[in-house]
Amino acid sequence: MRTEIVGLVEEAAPYLSAAVTAYGVAELIRAGDVAPDASAETAADLGARILQLARGRGDEAGQTALDAAVREAAEKPDDESAAQALRQQIWQALTENAGLVEELAGLLPAPRDVVQVQVQVQVQVPVTAAGERSVPAESVGAVALSEATLRQHERVLGDSHLKTLAMRNDLAIAYELAGDLGRAIPLYEATLAQYERVLGDTHTSILTSRDNLANAHVAAGDPERAIPLYEITLAQRERVQGDTHPDTLTSRSTLAYAYELAGDLDRAIPLYEATLAEREQVLGDSHPDIQASRNDLALAYESAGEPGRAVPLYEAMLAQYERVLGDTHPETLTSRNNLAVAYDSAGDLGRAIPLYEATLAEREQVSGYSHPDTLTSRRNLALAYKEAGDLGRAIPLLEATLTESEEVLGATHPETMASRNYLANTYESAGDLRRAVPLYEATLAQREQVLGDTHPDTLMSRSNLAGGYHAAGNLGRAIPLYEATLSQYERVLGDTHPDTLHSRSNLAVAYGSSGDLGRAIPLYEAILAQREQILGDDHPDTLTSRSHLAVAYESVGDLGRALPLMEAVLAERERVLGDDHPDTLTSRSILAVAYESAGDLGRALPLMEAVLAERERVLGDDHPDTLSSRSILAGGYRAAGDLGRSIPLYEDTLAQSERVLGDDHPRTLTIRSNLALAYESVGDFGRAIPLSEATLRHYERVMGDTHPETLTSRSNLACVYCMAGDLERSIPLMEATLAQREQVLGDTHPDTLLSRGNLAGAYQAAGDLERSIPLMEATLAQREQVLGDSHPHTLHNRNELARDYESAGDVKRAISLLEATLAQSEQVLGDTHLDTLVTRSNLAHAYRTAGDLSRAIPLLETTFRQYEQVLGATHDLTLLSRFNLVIARQEAEGVEQGSAGPSVTRVAPPKPSTTD
Repeated sequence: MRTEIVGLVEEAAPYLSAAVTAYGVAELIRAGDVAPDASAETAADLGARILQLARGRGDEAGQTALDAAVREAAEKPDDESAAQALRQQIWQALTENAGLVEELAGLLPAPRDVVQVQVQVQVQVPVTAAGERSVPAESVGAVALSEATLRQHERVLGDSHLKTLAMRNDLAIAYELAGDLGRAIPLYEATLAQYERVLGDTHTSILTSRDNLANAHVAAGDPERAIPLYEITLAQRERVQGDTHPDTLTSRSTLAYAYELAGDLDRAIPLYEATLAEREQVLGDSHPDIQASRNDLALAYESAGEPGRAVPLYEAMLAQYERVLGDTHPETLTSRNNLAVAYDSAGDLGRAIPLYEATLAEREQVSGYSHPDTLTSRRNLALAYKEAGDLGRAIPLLEATLTESEEVLGATHPETMASRNYLANTYESAGDLRRAVPLYEATLAQREQVLGDTHPDTLMSRSNLAGGYHAAGNLGRAIPLYEATLSQYERVLGDTHPDTLHSRSNLAVAYGSSGDLGRAIPLYEAILAQREQILGDDHPDTLTSRSHLAVAYESVGDLGRALPLMEAVLAERERVLGDDHPDTLTSRSILAVAYESAGDLGRALPLMEAVLAERERVLGDDHPDTLSSRSILAGGYRAAGDLGRSIPLYEDTLAQSERVLGDDHPRTLTIRSNLALAYESVGDFGRAIPLSEATLRHYERVMGDTHPETLTSRSNLACVYCMAGDLERSIPLMEATLAQREQVLGDTHPDTLLSRGNLAGAYQAAGDLERSIPLMEATLAQREQVLGDSHPHTLHNRNELARDYESAGDVKRAISLLEATLAQSEQVLGDTHLDTLVTRSNLAHAYRTAGDLSRAIPLLETTFRQYEQVLGATHDLTLLSRFNLVIARQEAEGVEQGSAGPSVTRVAPPKPSTTD
């Protein structure tokens, strides 16, 4: 029955158009009770009889709705939306009255081709990644109905009739709403060309047609093609309709939106602000378009990284919606959702999450459990739970949202694909890469098929998949995909679009992870310069770029540039985002770790303690970032030699991480590994070795045998075996790890060089200097080439090589190398950095070995005072330094008395940390 109704409506459409054109409104409505005359001959007569028949069979509400549609169609004969509303009323009447179907079939003269299609009315509401735009929705019929109606118009009215052109435009809209932009855009273009030929350049129908074409380009992710069309339309409307006509203001707002999509916020925001001011002056404060303008401007402020300007706008809009429309009106709920998004963007999850929860509950009650707006609310709430570190609530909610979206909207609807992408990202955050990567791959394949290869959502999926490969340690697939995606962003969106800059930043991070800092740092510097120029000095993305660059400087040992930049980023984030914003807390944590790397524990530890207290207060005790802070502080205590506080804190943090994140989460594995190293530091090998072995088994099972983190865990276990004196297990494991790192990461990756240095050290511990010295020399040459002459790892390598030379009896080369290393360490790391103190102590030892106590003792005295000042009187290294000084003095006294002194304990340089 439904398919026959479709055919009847499409055949009746041209007769309805003829009737409302030929007869007056009053006559058509007044004639509702007149019996149909079978002798009707003209198209207008037949259309009138169809209207009379439909009106006579409906109830009072149906008659009122039909009369309103007839009146609008007659008063606006060139407005296709009015004609479409009339067709919808006829369709509604036929679906409610089976007898009417038979009567109408008898009236229509020609045999009919029945179209096998089910009519579906869709509502299109553009939704941004953050909030929901208040754009008036349009309801359109199904594609098949529009196609059939167009054929009837072409046959009855001709190819260039205005109603035919309007119907052609209607079909293009139907294609667009069905997601078929490949057919929509060419049809829009053809319709616009015909309108221009028939009506001239400035007719209102042409302006609407041009806007529709521009809208389709925006939907296709191509704002650059839309902008010139919008600009032409706006100029013509200003000239024809005037500066303050509502349609002109709408054009101005639409152009601002296109600028925003193209990343040109410098043009978008002033245009939004001007449009809002004009609408307030022309339309009055409570007009719906005023609220739409406020909403658009607030969203643009968020895009510009200014949530502080967005939040008051959203709060004012919500108050007005609640006052004018009521507490549960759909527009009020949209406004409430957008305010929650703004709180979220400002880092205020304490206000965002309750508002998300309340909005979701109201939408479920008002719109239904499966309504698209309800699905949006559910997804937003799940993502807020994720940001709050509550993956236990986030993942089930995202899974439920995806299931509902697939059922309600279809598997390939853009919103369904977005839900799939968010779920994959949340699996990745949970460390569940076995589910994340396949879901990223599936989403990318669907977006390529549905949206096309260069649609912004497709490019985002490609970037996300590269990120999944990166997280899985598969840089061989991640980096080429990042590079290809960046090339596409540059070609599609341009070199300076925010999404292009984000893609470039992802590539720089991947280069850094691969150890290729020679490519990462110049890329970070270029991105920072571009963001400063395009987004401004204070934009959150600019601050993120500055932070990335500072961390990269730290990675190459350039603390002279890293620390001032980190301190500047922290000050800017405190000023722009506020003291408690998550990004501000992250900056504070990064700076604390950098102070530790610089050997400045006097500044590092208090800052670590402060960050932990702030995260516990702002984010809660179980948030993943809070757990990270706790682990970082435990590491700081360990670096300070305060293992009495370090080990209990590691143990407590591990228990919390196992409870909150799960036994196999990457952060849990990292904390477990760090605890094992802390046990090793106090010589508790009975706990260190089993825990290191268990951690390695977890990594192998969760991340695979050759993941970089698995290789780090294997290296750590080999080092623990070495420190325990178990060289029979240590050396083969180090050799295997080195071979795997060479194959997976490459010959000159910093982790590969670390493995090579560790293996040389193990050979040295085994007394095998014939293998140790050549390997240490080769590693040093590579580190000098890859990391630079003064990188901390290079300096550490020189220390180790000098120890080898001394052990081999070549004290002269050892002293020469240690003197050069000490001078560099003092210059690069500072006079009291722990590595500098270790080098000074080792040089004193070499002087003593050479019998030069006149230089050894003053150096030991200086080193002891500095250890006492930096680490405290009871630190193990301070005590060891005092012991070495006492022994050297006794030895000097023994030399004066003609007797040999006791041996001196040498301070070995610490190995670089092998755990994040």
